[in-house]
Amino acid sequence: GYDDIPKEIPDPDAVK
Repeated sequence: GYDDIPKEIPDPDAVK
């Protein structure tokens, strides 16, 4: 899930 991704991402919704 997105929980495994670092906080470097701007927005989880944008990384769909």
